[in-house]
Amino acid sequence: MKKHLLIPIFLLLLISCKKNIENKVEIKKNHRTEKYQTFVDNQTIYGLINSEALNENDVFKFCNNVLNRKTTFYIGYDTILLKKVDTLFSQEDKKFISKQYRNGIHFILEQKLLKHKNVVEYDTTMIATKEKSEKYWGKLLEKYQCIGLVSMPLFNLKKDMAIVQVGYNCGIHCAEGGTYIYKLNENGKWELYLTVEKWIT
Repeated sequence: MKKHLLIPIFLLLLISCKKNIENKVEIKKNHRTEKYQTFVDNQTIYGLINSEALNENDVFKFCNNVLNRKTTFYIGYDTILLKKVDTLFSQEDKKFISKQYRNGIHFILEQKLLKHKNVVEYDTTMIATKEKSEKYWGKLLEKYQCIGLVSMPLFNLKKDMAIVQVGYNCGIHCAEGGTYIYKLNENGKWELYLTVEKWIT
């Protein structure tokens, strides 16, 4: 009798283990989808970042070193200031731009594709506490004197306009940044179309 009871219990445990393994596989699949996705090809992205137009930007050219990723993201908040440029982009463009913005969390600048700048790897483990973060930034600035920041450019569907945020930090009361819109001209060259916002400390 006891043997007969053990068989269903064993089967239940086996099914439960299988289900657990399936759940873990599903979680891993979901994590994969959270990694960087290519909505816009590297040639287009780095075409703008390496362009003469962006390299003439006073804020962007101030530092020779740039962090390999953006340090802060505010999902759900209009940090790319789409409301200020509402008439420039269609609803479909705005959806595409928002999708790129969320995806930009996983974007990492590649040294081999970047001209004119030295890429500095950003250590995300150092932002766990305010104290750690301040020490980390202090050491970075001591080593490099100035750290630049450039966001992944966010393109409209035609990929002839893009929003890009650039900035730099060179110490206490020494920082500047801005949000800019660049547009391809009739010769296929990027040019500054609009300064959406600029800040300085």
